[in-house]
Amino acid sequence: MIENLTVDDSPELAQIYDESFPDSWSVETFHKMLSDGMGFGYKFIENSRICGFILCRIVCDEIEIITFAVRNQYRRNGIGHQLLHKLTLYAQQRAAPIFLEVAKDNAVAQSLYTEEGYQKISVRKGYYNGTDAIVMKLSS
Repeated sequence: MIENLTVDDSPELAQIYDESFPDSWSVETFHKMLSDGMGFGYKFIENSRICGFILCRIVCDEIEIITFAVRNQYRRNGIGHQLLHKLTLYAQQRAAPIFLEVAKDNAVAQSLYTEEGYQKISVRKGYYNGTDAIVMKLSS
């Protein structure tokens, strides 16, 4: 089941993030992003547990995916596709393009985004602690 993220989800989001990425984000970081009026997102819940989430922000008339993670044991089960689809429907209602950065060495994520219709538009050199980021866009 997909639901909107809330500030109360911040502790679990920080935990999932820490499991998924080499750096860590604090509970306070998630809380701030979800309470600043620009941050929003979706969570996939199974058995009362958040299995994955997508956190975004609206800047002018664009949507930016800030971070996106699925717990290791739930990967490759379509959760990522479902979360992206939910975001795409929201973006279409707003006629807003979606932008994101993905590490150049993260082939799995790049494949997911490409399957969902995102296109590579540029590269940000050294964006992730020395690793290049590929900027991708989905037009509404």
